Amino acid sequence: MFSSKSQPAAGPGASNDILKLSTNKKALKALSSNSAGNDKVLWSAVVVKINRKGKSQNRVLLITTRHVLNLMPDNYSKCNRCFGIAQLHHVSVASSAQEFVLHVTDEYDYRFKTPHWQGALDMLKHAYTLCRSEELGVADMDVNSLTKQVATKVSVKQDGAVWTSQNRKASLNPLVSGKVMDDDDSDDEGGVAERSLEPVGESASGPTVGGAFQGNKFTADDFEVLKVLGKGAFGKVMLVRQKEGGGMIYAMKVLSKQLLMERNEVVHTKTERRALEDTHHPFLVHLRFAFQTASKLYLVMDYCNGGELFYHLKTSGKFSENRTRLYGAEITSALEHLHSRKIVYRDLKPENVLLDAEGHVRVTDFGLAKDEMDMRDKTHTFCGTPDYLAPEIIKGSGHGRGVDWWSLGTMIYEMLGGLPPYYSENVNLMYERVLRAPLEFKPPDAFTPAAQDLLKGLLEKEPEKRMGSSEKDALELRGHAWFAPIDWGLLMQRKLTPEFKPAVASEVDTSNFDEEFTSQSIREPESVMPDSMLSQPKGAQNAFEGFTYVDRSALGQ
Repeated sequence: MFSSKSQPAAGPGASNDILKLSTNKKALKALSSNSAGNDKVLWSAVVVKINRKGKSQNRVLLITTRHVLNLMPDNYSKCNRCFGIAQLHHVSVASSAQEFVLHVTDEYDYRFKTPHWQGALDMLKHAYTLCRSEELGVADMDVNSLTKQVATKVSVKQDGAVWTSQNRKASLNPLVSGKVMDDDDSDDEGGVAERSLEPVGESASGPTVGGAFQGNKFTADDFEVLKVLGKGAFGKVMLVRQKEGGGMIYAMKVLSKQLLMERNEVVHTKTERRALEDTHHPFLVHLRFAFQTASKLYLVMDYCNGGELFYHLKTSGKFSENRTRLYGAEITSALEHLHSRKIVYRDLKPENVLLDAEGHVRVTDFGLAKDEMDMRDKTHTFCGTPDYLAPEIIKGSGHGRGVDWWSLGTMIYEMLGGLPPYYSENVNLMYERVLRAPLEFKPPDAFTPAAQDLLKGLLEKEPEKRMGSSEKDALELRGHAWFAPIDWGLLMQRKLTPEFKPAVASEVDTSNFDEEFTSQSIREPESVMPDSMLSQPKGAQNAFEGFTYVDRSALGQ
């Protein structure tokens, strides 16, 4: 589910973070709202931005592991521009004038002046290296080749002169429909370029199905929107009713193609779509339909009216051991299934665990999942939610399926004790504790000896020694004394009765979801324009080819 409660994963020891934005709430809000919430903050400083007319404007430049953000100095939460490191074509530097220009592919150039230009350049090189190494994978990465790529991509062109407006590129941004302006369009007048509308069409490959499918093709018009359930950086999750077929109730996730492409989230979105189709398990949310229009992607999934586990944990403070044990066992079973499909989930937290009307868990939101991960494979993406990040993600040493067991241990600890084991409002201090602090049980009486032993295994800082990280995977957890009361056969049949059953008035009840979202209007100004009038972002047709899907069981077949 989308949630405003997730915090960005700012990096530890950000010595180049001059403004200390890695712990600034407003800056973290800007990161989260611009899909940089899982980035590590590398560099920040007040700079002078020089617009097309040569006008100087004070701005804050923030560089993360995946993005560059231009913030307002008096309100860090206001972001004028955010673009991905991968969009950076090269950098030009006039060192004598302390100026540098960011040349962004298919956009305007961005010109800045600061005595800290060398630090910014170093961090841009570092960020690009991280992006490329993530894309290539460590096993396939040629270090010498990558070094050459970085030198070419983020090059220093010491022209010895101030970069003038005559040198600037003034091309269109293909990711924005309608008009395009500089990033500070409130300051810059004129220079607006129109882009033509491109032909819109579905993928030539047509819909995919869990088997041959010849008939139905769904659109947004086939569903009546009832409520907003959540909102994130790329769109919304809404409660909908299917107009035909018995009026079935679903949760529909609507994503902006433009934002996904602009912020380099296409791969993650396609992984989420594949993972949802490829997994069928009693404790996972299932995908029923997927379709697309010129500017949006739609994922129609099961609706769990029991709400987020986070909501109930926040209400109760903590859970009993029996209640925690059942949730832990059902999540263990779900993670085991994902791992058997070579999927590492990577974002386990109470916000992403829903309860159905009977009180059983359903894990949702595969937006950070990584597929095609064999037992010994590792990936290096810095992602997740700070409270639940495993040590190897913080260190950037490469991670595999063991990160899911760390997150489960963190969740079980929080459900029993009320807070995550290494929690601190200071994110950097929390990371330091995760890396170095011994595991303590607070309050002690909330953790039985068996629970303590389980958590010591799951919260082992060395992933190779962590419970669940061997070839046995979840079998190590199943055999632990703390799970002894669980009959795993009955669990899979959903025959173990939950201690807690959510108060649910009807199948469309949203009382177990945050009123911050459910009270929102189902229509906002940006959704008024018919999608048929919007242009498809350049490259979107190929980028999302094969996205359409229909689950035969949802059609009663």
